[in-house]
Order: sequence, then structure tokens, then C-alpha cells
Amino acid sequence: MEKAGSQRQPTCTFSPDPSMLTDRLFADSRYHTLPNQRRSVLTKQHYLSRSAENTGVGVCGQIIPWNFPLLMMAWKLGPALATGNTIVLKPAEQTPLTALYVAQLCKEAGFPPGVVNVVPGHGETGAHIVNHPDVDKIAFTGSTEVGKLIQANAANTVKRITLELGGKSPNIIFGDVDLPKAVEVAHQALFFNMGQCCCAGSRTFVEEKIYDQFVEMSAARAKKRVVGNPFQMNVEQGPQIDEEQQNKILSLIESGKQQGARLLTGGKKHGDKGYFIEPTVFADVQDNMDIAKTEIFGPVQQIIKFKNVEEVIERANHTLYGLAAAVFTKDLDKANYMIQGLRAGTVWVNDYNVFGAQVPFGGFKESGLGRENGAYALSNYTEVPVGIAAGAVVHIGGSKGFTIGRRPRHNFPQNIGRRLLPYKTKNLFPGRVLGRCRVQPEPVARSLTHLPCMRYNRYKD
Repeated sequence: MEKAGSQRQPTCTFSPDPSMLTDRLFADSRYHTLPNQRRSVLTKQHYLSRSAENTGVGVCGQIIPWNFPLLMMAWKLGPALATGNTIVLKPAEQTPLTALYVAQLCKEAGFPPGVVNVVPGHGETGAHIVNHPDVDKIAFTGSTEVGKLIQANAANTVKRITLELGGKSPNIIFGDVDLPKAVEVAHQALFFNMGQCCCAGSRTFVEEKIYDQFVEMSAARAKKRVVGNPFQMNVEQGPQIDEEQQNKILSLIESGKQQGARLLTGGKKHGDKGYFIEPTVFADVQDNMDIAKTEIFGPVQQIIKFKNVEEVIERANHTLYGLAAAVFTKDLDKANYMIQGLRAGTVWVNDYNVFGAQVPFGGFKESGLGRENGAYALSNYTEVPVGIAAGAVVHIGGSKGFTIGRRPRHNFPQNIGRRLLPYKTKNLFPGRVLGRCRVQPEPVARSLTHLPCMRYNRYKD
């Protein structure tokens, strides 16, 4: 996290605690979250005994980004380990130390060799993991462009994949809100972690009746934002991850100015050293501008005016992405209507960046495939092999008798839920038919005693 330049206070409240909670949740959920099923099916010809037990997929390749190196590692390690898989994890080349340290902790904790493997490297390393025939599943968090390449390459060996990709999340502010609170939450929704967050609320839609006031207050708040050394507790914003990212952000800021957006504050480097960028706020942004369409991944807020509910739903959805969104209003009916209308994996109401280890997270459209966290994350890392045994078979024999339960013959097999009728027999031999039940050798019989249509209990003389 230090390598990522995250400011100290927000990182300590956002990243380690959820990471620990996530791993504790998955450690506790191995046997009760995913159902192992043993059931029977009755047809006119057969009883079919079905068993479906979740097992791990095998070797999991995991590729994580640099913006939240510990949290992203926890989101992927937890469910994969809880479901019995082995892992080959590639951290981002900018932030390898967190993953290497966690791997060392796994070793000290007694993990068997080969269960958790960390392979630092650049893009070629990730490509080798994706294309390797012995890797059964790929989990990736990063840009949509790289995610598409991973999806295409994984198709060559038909790997299972989960992708958590980019976003251009709408943050929608209606006119009935507590304005100072809405301004502050919208500010943090975008500027948190220097804007380097996949679900950053970068498109701030504001209803026209409060638009001017909101714009003025947002610019004033951005001007007060403290930029500097991220290890100082009073600093709100550190540097961008590297020079390449800094240049990309500055280029998009320049395009916003050229395309007619109104720059209220910021827009250039902060200081002479490091990869700092001033907190930047644009107003009067139009949907066709590059800054309104492109994931900037930096401290650049775009404020957009709207008139009514239907208009803002259409404009908010007019994007390649669908990772997250937020709605600020006191009208809960309106909020529920917005939740139904917005094409986003997560929609927050009157808040932003609220996560839980039990709550699934992922995107629609080009924001990804699958879900992280909770039971949905466990299902990403499991296969469901099914065993089927045909025939209503029970062994009866030897010196002792057994009780057999059978459905009433006159209404068979429609009365599946009714109480079974007992039949007491002694010393029957394999192959003997009793009603609808065929006597079978003991190994077969004992494997099928879980059938709800049968009872297999010893009957004493």
C-alpha cells in the first residue's frame, strides 16, 4: 500500500479491516455457504439418487491491480483457499511487496508448499498464467482493455474466468438532498485514493434546481483538499501511482478544456516533485466529451446537469460500463425506481463506497463477469460433479431382517411427500422384488440409504 502512495488514514480504515473480515468470512463459510445436495428423483420407471458436492476447480491464476493491493488479494485468496484450490497470483508490477509479504505469512502459518504461489512480473507473466494449460481458472481485476485480452486468451483452453474491470460510475444528486452532506460525499466518492478506484463516482449528475449551488460548493471543497506526503495524517491526497498515469490524467484534463468543459479548479501538476495532480473539478460537462466517456482513474470530478428522472437514467446508462452508481434523494420510492432503472452491479443510496465481505460486488456490461465476496465468490471457485444411481434398491438378507419403507402403490409416485408405509421382512435374497423395491447386494444398498423414499433400518427378531 505504501508503494501505491495511498494516504495513510483512509487506507487504514478502508483496506486492512475489510481484508481481514473477508478472509475470516471465507474461513468460516467452507461448509455452510455452498449447498452439497443429496436428493432423489422419482419417475414412473426409476428412483434416481443424485449427489452433487462442490469441489475446487483446481489451479487458480489470479491477477490483481496496484490500487488496493492488500484488499484485492484478500478478495481473491479467501474464496479460492476456502474451496480447496491452489493459487498462482501475479501482483501488479508497481506493488509486488504486499503480495510477497502475505505469501511469507502463509508459509509461516503452515500452508503446504505449492498452495499459495506469488509470481511477480509484468504483463508477459500474466499472459503466461492465462495461457498455461494447467491453470483451470483466471480471476482478474484491472482495466477493461486488459480484461478483454484475458477473456480472448482464456477461451483457447476454455478456462473459467471472473473479471472485475473498469467503470465510469454515475453519482446522481436530486434536488431534495441535504446539500452540504451530498457535496462532501460526492467529493469523497471521486477523490478517494487519488481517484484511482474502479467504482469512483466520476460523473456527478446534479438536478438543475441545485446545480449552480452544488458546483460552487464542490469547487470550494476541492480547493481545500490537502495534497502532499501520504504518510502524514492530515494529508488527504497523495501522488498518482507513476508518471505514466499522471500523464494520462493530464492529457484528459487538457481534452476537457479543449472540448468546452468549464474548469473550476485544479487542472495541472501539484508541486515540482513526484506524481501529484491538483484536485480538479469540471462543470458543464456534456455526455460526448472524452472526460465523460473515458475512465480517468485520477482526481478529476465532472459535474453534469440533468432535469428529471427519466433523462438521468438514460444518460447514466449511456456508457460501456456498469460497475457502480449512487442516488442521493430523500424520496425512497424514487430511489427504488432508480435502482431498478440503473444498469450497474451496485447502486448505493445516500452514500458511496460502502462494501461488505458478505455482499457481492461486480459489474454489468464491460465492467466485468462474475461477482466477488460472499457466497457468489465461493461459487466462482467450485465445480459441481454429480453422481447418479438408478433403481430403488435395498439389500435385505442375512440372519437379521430390515424395515423397508415404500410409497402407497395405489398413488405412486405422485404422493412424494406422504409418510412411508413400513414393510417388515426377513432373510430375503438379492434379486427379490418387494412391491416396487428390488433387493440388491449390500454395498449397493448401503450407498443408497439416503433416499427419502426408502428407510434402511435393522429389524431384530
